[in-house]
Amino acid sequence: MRKTKELRLEAGGHTVAAIEFPGDGEPLVCFHGWLDNAESFRPLAEALPHRRLIAVDFPGHGKSYRFPRGARQHYLELVPFVFQTIDALKLRQVSVIGHSMGAGVASLAAGVFPDRFQKIILIEGIGPITTPPQELPEHMAIAIQAASRKILTQQRYYPSKEAAIAARASAGEIGQEAASLLAKRGLSKTRQGYFWNSDPRLKQPSLYRLSEDQVTAFLQRTSAEVLLVKAEQTLPVLAEHFDKRRGHVRKMTYITLPGNHHLHMLQPTAVAKAIDLFLS
Repeated sequence: MRKTKELRLEAGGHTVAAIEFPGDGEPLVCFHGWLDNAESFRPLAEALPHRRLIAVDFPGHGKSYRFPRGARQHYLELVPFVFQTIDALKLRQVSVIGHSMGAGVASLAAGVFPDRFQKIILIEGIGPITTPPQELPEHMAIAIQAASRKILTQQRYYPSKEAAIAARASAGEIGQEAASLLAKRGLSKTRQGYFWNSDPRLKQPSLYRLSEDQVTAFLQRTSAEVLLVKAEQTLPVLAEHFDKRRGHVRKMTYITLPGNHHLHMLQPTAVAKAIDLFLS
């Protein structure tokens, strides 16, 4: 197992946690998926032993800060977080890897300040889920009502570490080994039992969403070379995104690899080979 260094970054006035996997050259900065954490990139880092990776915990995940009480976390708020993080790392230009939510956020960020990105690797994600403008009022109504349901913010406790890991493995179809990796920085314990320490508010529906035309505008501004990696057993909504959106990126390499949504954890060697080829 590779030696790692735990990082604490001051970004946007908050403390951001990250794992550094030492290696050669400028780092690949990695942004994980929804309810995952920086440990999700360990299998990929092991398959890329010569490369330097810095895997970041998003707010409300792993060991990073949470949004203040009463605040709601929205997808778009993670875009400035990307820039706050790379500024804290003192990187003018950067190459990034994003998985799922992290890929969606990275693909938006690449359209905001295109000159900040060298190469972008998107694993199972390109932009967020969208809503047609005429449906936004109804969507907001649903989100407001959902915010009052305690079930969406209540913490669930498990009698043992093994039970918590088994629940995560089943829910995410990632298997016991991958769930155990996430547990390293995602599982905590109190008198009530073990619990996954991601912010429960992350399970609330977003108050507002972009439209498809707005996402297209971000993608069309992207100037970096992009590798989009799709899993053979991808989620239906993501397959639709890939078919619809990849044509809007000027420099796009698009590949499909065996595996499900977490293929970077479950099939890291194949993903690593594709990344090495792309970066070289």
